[in-house]
Amino acid sequence: MSSAYANLTRTFQRLSRFGHLSAIAGWDMQTMMPPEEAARAVRLWRS
Repeated sequence: MSSAYANLTRTFQRLSRFGHLSAIAGWDMQTMMPPEEAARAVRLWRS
C-alpha cells in the first residue's frame, strides 16, 4: 500500500469518526431532559 493511499485512508477514517461523534452529540442535544422535568419523571416512576 502506498504512503499516499495510507494517508488518505487515515484521513477518511478520522472524518468518519467525527461524523459519528457529531451524530451522537446531536442525539444527546435533542434528547436531553430539562432540569425541572427530572423531578417529575422521578415522581411518576415511583408512583
